[in-house]
Amino acid sequence: STMEDLLEVQSAYVEQTGLAGYMSTQAGAQIAESIDKVSAAYSVGAGTTVGAVQTLMQLGSSMEDAVKLTAGMYKAAEKSGFDPEMIGKDLVDNAELVSTYYGGMKDKAIAATIATKSMGVSLKQVGGIVDKMLNIDGFMTDMYELNAMGGPDLSQAFELGLSGDLTGMMKEVMNATGGLEKFNQEAPLVKKKLAATLGMSV
Repeated sequence: STMEDLLEVQSAYVEQTGLAGYMSTQAGAQIAESIDKVSAAYSVGAGTTVGAVQTLMQLGSSMEDAVKLTAGMYKAAEKSGFDPEMIGKDLVDNAELVSTYYGGMKDKAIAATIATKSMGVSLKQVGGIVDKMLNIDGFMTDMYELNAMGGPDLSQAFELGLSGDLTGMMKEVMNATGGLEKFNQEAPLVKKKLAATLGMSV
């Protein structure tokens, strides 16, 4: 690690946490070095890695463990054919959603981030669907109208979403809708209703 690399990590940490004093301690210097090594190994920006570490700490990790988990997430992302930076940013950008559904379950949060991306969606899109589902009356009405129009049955996805199984919910949405290809073959009114129900655009 060069001094410039370490300064980048330290400034990203201070910018995101406001805790300038910690980075001047020996423990802070060691963490900065670890974060820099992880960032360099997977060609990820320091800001993304610091953000991922912070997000995983919010889920209950120690800082040291969060650095290791972040490295594991980047490795799993590469193994799945995804850019580690993209996966890291998806986790960071959706920290609130992740904290709500995966508090204390760091491994599940990482797995969900990668699994949703493998389905062609981001955590933000999953969060949008969950938000729509939380308007229970509206979502139930939408599901009823979709069924009446001959559209897909989303009841299983709805149950999984309400139970907090976001990955299972997305899999079920994909199964029910048949993916993008089948979605594009739906009748225009069904397509429009389905998009509105799931908070998507046509």
